[in-house]
Amino acid sequence: PVLLLVFLAEILNVEGGGFAVICIIIPYVLYRRHNKTASVISLGILIVIYYAFIKQFTGSLDAPFQWLNPRYDTSSFFLECACALIGILLLISYNEKKGKAYCQWFHYIAYPAHLLLLYILNTCIIKI
Repeated sequence: PVLLLVFLAEILNVEGGGFAVICIIIPYVLYRRHNKTASVISLGILIVIYYAFIKQFTGSLDAPFQWLNPRYDTSSFFLECACALIGILLLISYNEKKGKAYCQWFHYIAYPAHLLLLYILNTCIIKI
């Protein structure tokens, strides 16, 4: 099933592709086995692998492994990687307790709403 999901993500050209599916499934499986440390470490390793190797050929850098060349300004590349690693803090801070119902519904609404807002802003900026 995992390979099928990875394959579908690649065929459907979803954001992040099959690698994003792997980044979701591996920590989930490890976390379900009550191994929070392994889950956090595996996600961190996957993020570093993505930025150090995979993004080199699919990202916005001019040349593969440009981040190794000291003559190029790759600060945005490292900032993006650092922000992705900071996301792991959310996983570490999860206390496995169910939150209040209104908070749950806020998050269910807030995430798609902010994506819709970004889409509208992007559409308006392109027309200007």
